[in-house]
Parts: sequence; structure tokens; C-alpha cells
Amino acid sequence: MSKGRAKEQAPKASGSIEEKQPSAPSPEVSGIMEAIANSEKRILDRIDSKTNDLNNKIDTLREDMVKQETRLKDVESGLNEYLDRTVELESDVGQLKLEVARLTSKLDDLEGRQRRCNARIVGVKEGFESTGKPADVIATMLKDVLNLGFTPLLDRAHRLRGIRRPDGDPPRVIVVKFHYFREKDEVFRKAALSSPLTLQDRRISIFPDYTADVVKKRAAFSEAKQLLRGCAGVRFGMLFPAVLRITSATGQDKRFTDPSAAVDYIKKDLES
Repeated sequence: MSKGRAKEQAPKASGSIEEKQPSAPSPEVSGIMEAIANSEKRILDRIDSKTNDLNNKIDTLREDMVKQETRLKDVESGLNEYLDRTVELESDVGQLKLEVARLTSKLDDLEGRQRRCNARIVGVKEGFESTGKPADVIATMLKDVLNLGFTPLLDRAHRLRGIRRPDGDPPRVIVVKFHYFREKDEVFRKAALSSPLTLQDRRISIFPDYTADVVKKRAAFSEAKQLLRGCAGVRFGMLFPAVLRITSATGQDKRFTDPSAAVDYIKKDLES
């Protein structure tokens, strides 16, 4: 009996399977699916196109970066070379500075030695030396003004360069060169003892003929010398080229090449 029921139910089961099979899509669904497929294809094609463009740009950037890296390496190499050359040049410049300073000092010393027999006379009226040979006129003038027992022998005597000054203006300085150094020393000794000196009712002064550098260095001691003039019992003087010698009232001797150090010493030890 169970077999008969199975036979009866078999057709029914077969019929139920046929009912579950999908039916063919409708034309509308097919159109939608096709449209979706076309849209997907277009989107993928567009993505591929943009991707290709992006890849091309990336490749271009990569090439530019490689070129820039090469250029940076060249620049770095050049900078290292220039740095080495700069260090070498700095060393050479430092040596040249030392050499220039040495030569300048030597040149100043040579120029100062050439001027050892020279003197500068300030205050002589313009045209005074024109009455004869300037060297002879100035030599006679020195003898008369200083009451010398001899007439100094001068190799040269001339005014400083420039236009002749009119009357009333300070006259140009006269530079003279003594033939004998001892006669020059005697003239300066007598000038120091006979100060002030006058000629034709005009005051004149006689100074050594120093170089501009020496004059500048000696002028730096002006404050120190001004202070020393107020110190009782203190003697002082300038040694060549620019050394201030101070002898205290107790006989202590000091020498200074630095004006500031001289001023400090005077204020601390001599004025107190």
C-alpha cells in the first residue's frame, strides 16, 4: 500500500519541480541589464583612461625627479668644491694680511728713518723764504731766532703743496731737511729752551717731521699728557715712534704704548 502511495505522489513531485524553474527575463529587465552593463563598461573605460593619464604624469614626475636629483648632486659637488676653494682662499688672505701688515710696518719704519733729519716750521709768513735761496734763508732765520753759534746746513727747504695763503690766513708749513743730524738735535734743544719763538712779531713753532701714522699714534696720548701737566714733580716725554715715558716724583720710570693704560696709571697712581 505504501508503494502505491509513492507512485501516486511521484507525478506530483515532478510537477512541483517544473514549477520552481525560473522563467525567461522580460524585455524590460533585459534592457536594464544591458544598460547597466554598458554603463559599467563606460565607467571602466573612463577609469582606465584616467589611470593611464595618471600613470603618464607619474612617469613624467619620476623622470623630473631623477633629473632634479642629478642636478642637486652636481650642485652639491660644485658647492663642496667652492667650499674647499673658499677655505683655501681664506687661508691665503690671512697670510696676505699678515704680510701686508709686516710690509706696512716696515714701510712706515723706512719712511720715518728718511725723515729723521727733517723738521716742520709752523707760523713763518708766506713769501719770507722768497728773498733768496729758501734753504739759505731758513738756515739764517733759525740761527737768528734760536741764537745759535752756527748756521745749520740745510739740504732742502720748501712749503707744503698747495695754493699760497693770503695775508691773515695761517701760512703753509715749511719742511726743512738738515744735512747733519746733530745740528737738527741742537736746533730742537734750543727751540725747547727758547719757547716761545717769534719772527716778525709772529709766533713760530718747530716740530719733528713724522709720518701720518706716527702723528696719529702720538696724538692718541693727548689726554694722558694733559693729565700729566697737572701732576706735581712728574716728568714725561714721547719716545719714537709713539711711546709715552713717565717718571714719577719718586723716580719710578714707566713707558706706555697704549693710551688707555697710560690714562689709567695716571689717574690711579699719580693723581691720588
